[in-house]
Amino acid sequence: LNKQKLVHVYEERENLGLTMRMTVHDSSENEIADPGMLPQVRALFNEKAQPLRPGDQPSLFDLRPYTAKAERSVSDELADMLNIPRTAMSSADFSFTLRQGGVLAPNNKAAFAKAVVEQAKAFVSAPAAQAADQAIRAHPHFNWAQRGGLYLAPIDTVAEAGIREEAFASRTAARLPLIKQSSRAASTMTNVLRHEAFYKITRDWTPAQATDQRVKLISDFLNAASGRGSLGEGKLKEWGPFLSALFFSPRFLASRVQMNTVVLRAVKQGEYDLARKMAADLAAFYGTGVAVVGLAAAAGAAVETNPLSADWGKIRLPDGTRWDVWAGNQQLARTVAQIAAGKKKLTTTGETRGAGSAQERLTTAWDFFANKFAPIPSTVYRVGAGKEKLESAGDAARLAGGLFTPIFANDLI
Repeated sequence: LNKQKLVHVYEERENLGLTMRMTVHDSSENEIADPGMLPQVRALFNEKAQPLRPGDQPSLFDLRPYTAKAERSVSDELADMLNIPRTAMSSADFSFTLRQGGVLAPNNKAAFAKAVVEQAKAFVSAPAAQAADQAIRAHPHFNWAQRGGLYLAPIDTVAEAGIREEAFASRTAARLPLIKQSSRAASTMTNVLRHEAFYKITRDWTPAQATDQRVKLISDFLNAASGRGSLGEGKLKEWGPFLSALFFSPRFLASRVQMNTVVLRAVKQGEYDLARKMAADLAAFYGTGVAVVGLAAAAGAAVETNPLSADWGKIRLPDGTRWDVWAGNQQLARTVAQIAAGKKKLTTTGETRGAGSAQERLTTAWDFFANKFAPIPSTVYRVGAGKEKLESAGDAARLAGGLFTPIFANDLI
């Protein structure tokens, strides 16, 4: 047991809202008696600095003063640095609200409204974020949610990339002004939405009904529906921070598939009532999307109905502005349609191109993943493919500046 492992235990404990009593032993199973052997880990000892014995009341378990970067691995530091541009680009981007919350919003209106209000409060006030976090943990069904694996994002800047909200994976960048507030607000919004939706489903449950299987299914669905997809339990999960540095949102992309497949899993496991509740959430989302697009078309906006077009299902205004109401689902569905047909409809001319060859299908698949690259690999790819000029110092400065410019600022420009 070393300081790094203890810091990890602390962060996981804070993430799960657990109260711990710990004893520490050395390799010979002797209880460690000297607090100096573990610098700054005062909480493992009572007020008299004696080892905790059974029945003792531990002092505050607080590892916050520990900041020594030497205990972080090189890979941790590298992943953190590579995620800085993406974290910077996500700052003050409140499209996060509908992108992550859009699926659950139609059938969980009260939860979504509360999440948006808490998000706004958390953006301007750290104590407000703490209060929202404490309210979540105080609910009598919070332990059920944690037992099921419902994701509770950390709202501070201590946690490592793997347990942060994906858009704000860099711990270093998340300490900076504006980015810190944006990270705190995003985490608060998704935390409130997920847990309020969970508490709504389990409101009338007895402890006997909260089986491991049931709370796991609900948690997996709510995680995926709110953009927190699973990368599994193997090497893929371990390399999650590096995947986030390579692709803009690998967990989010996985979630768009998993939010549908978990319903099938519930049916397979015989949890038909839960499957109906999940299906109702999805039906409300898709139905609301169809209604919004239909109303826009009736009002005179252009709506593309061909799934081979990049504009499929989007609302296109006369000034060229496009609105995508599908919370990240459209791109994946459209790409599947294009690969299946081996064709695509150009948004510029309206022409449909493609002969259905294997090469065309592979090109479509590659274009999809290339468009999901994180800022640094995307810039490298675009320069290498000739899509961006790098012929002067001015070009280099422009590209470098673009790596750290928030998305909302580019939209304004």
